[in-house]
Amino acid sequence: QTRNANIEAFSPKLGLQWSVSPKTNLYALYSKGYRIGGINGSIDPRFESYDPETSDNFELGIKGGLLDNTFNYAVSAFFINRNAIQTQVFEPVNTGISFVTLSNGDGRNLGLEIEFGYLVAKGLQISYNLGLLDAKYTSLEIPDFTAGGNLSLADKTVILAPSITSHLALDYSKPIVMEKNELELGGTVQLTTTGRQYFDFNNDTFQRSYSLVNLRFGGVYNGVGLHFWAQNLLDEQFIQWAPPIGAPTPFLGAPLTYGTSLSYKF
Repeated sequence: QTRNANIEAFSPKLGLQWSVSPKTNLYALYSKGYRIGGINGSIDPRFESYDPETSDNFELGIKGGLLDNTFNYAVSAFFINRNAIQTQVFEPVNTGISFVTLSNGDGRNLGLEIEFGYLVAKGLQISYNLGLLDAKYTSLEIPDFTAGGNLSLADKTVILAPSITSHLALDYSKPIVMEKNELELGGTVQLTTTGRQYFDFNNDTFQRSYSLVNLRFGGVYNGVGLHFWAQNLLDEQFIQWAPPIGAPTPFLGAPLTYGTSLSYKF
């Protein structure tokens, strides 16, 4: 069976910028988001195809530099109105289950983003990014393949949308010149935090806020690099992903992982 679809889109973008000072800019942005629709492999006529997802995106922000540009910052607030949100659900079939994509929900995202970088001293820099997000379905109905009918999920939190994301990093590098040879030592310590996020549409399966520490240090000598690294240094246990509907079978994130890397730059 052949299925066809004709899809067209108009995605305008408008931006305004005001230079308050040589190092400070205010801006406002509007854009129309678009995600193409498609065709499912389902034999159920209700799920043959799904519509494009669209969004109206509004953003206000400020960017600037202080202290002779050793401190740079950016702050922005945004609002996104989403229409025909594309969601994937499990559809029971004779051979087991399969994914189908639906486009029968609307939602809105409200958020704030803050980032800065500060050159503390020569070779030593600290950077930080913070994101706050409140993402809700204003309307969403998905089929209940077990009990029949539809599940109404209005006002539920959007899946895989952490309430907080933050990244703190401390970077240090020190070049050492020895006659014709050069050695560069350095390292990075990172702290990433992920706020509460939900994995199922009914908001029953979730991961509480957690933080991971990552470390990398080493050096490069005449193009030869040797670095030691560790991911999830404190061996934090957390859920990486779980199915959005059906029996929860969460997949855990990687535990403490460490190793070395050797490289050569020609």
